[in-house]
Amino acid sequence: MKYIKNTMDFSVPDDTAVTLGKFDGIHKGHRHLLRFLEEKKSAGLTSVIFTFDAPPAWRVGVKSFVVGTDFRFGHGRKGDYRLLQSCSGAYGYDVKVVGKALADGREISSTYIREELMAGRVGQAGRLLGYPYFVQGEVVHGNEIGRTLNAPTANLLPPREKLLPPFGVYVTRAEVDGRAYGGITNVGRKPTIAGDSPVGVETHLFDFSAWIYGKEMKVEFLKAVRPERKFASLEELKSQMAEDMAYGRRCLAGLR
Repeated sequence: MKYIKNTMDFSVPDDTAVTLGKFDGIHKGHRHLLRFLEEKKSAGLTSVIFTFDAPPAWRVGVKSFVVGTDFRFGHGRKGDYRLLQSCSGAYGYDVKVVGKALADGREISSTYIREELMAGRVGQAGRLLGYPYFVQGEVVHGNEIGRTLNAPTANLLPPREKLLPPFGVYVTRAEVDGRAYGGITNVGRKPTIAGDSPVGVETHLFDFSAWIYGKEMKVEFLKAVRPERKFASLEELKSQMAEDMAYGRRCLAGLR
């Protein structure tokens, strides 16, 4: 695969099959479309995926377009797959129009996935994506309160633009140093702890004690446990965390 970015001046010397779109996170709906693009390899065509915010200087030898039923192009998005088909004879290409992939009777889309995520249904969001929703970043130092609660945590500060699920506790699986660990993750501001904490993703890894500050960690969200809330004391928080961890272990055992 060749990845071209930050330029509008390029060419592909082969005859190509092309699809175009935002592809803002490759979910199951996108993959449904891309499977049809891959089929064009049997006709000797090179697959090309365009995603852009400005028109490129086209030089890619298009012989086939693979597009969805909602494909739009041109000024004011007035062009659609029908216009693309009507021009095919004059310009020597064919058009494959792919119907939308469905889940529970609804089209799989980025909007649908965002709705599920914002409602806390992280499992359904992952099923629509085709992989678990995740947050990834460098493990940073926190206030280390978790150590006093018998639940040391690894902290990530997600970028501001990252869409997060509602504040709360989730059953998760984390990857660090090439290995995967079950755990529970709190998303939020830790309201029981004094002070104004930034929004963070704080994960307790089961059966893990290594020093991982400064390392990259990926946290996959599998199931919601409970909303974040403020507890009357650290002892009450400690008791609830023990319950959360026990629940997380049971959930993960059921997923094996």
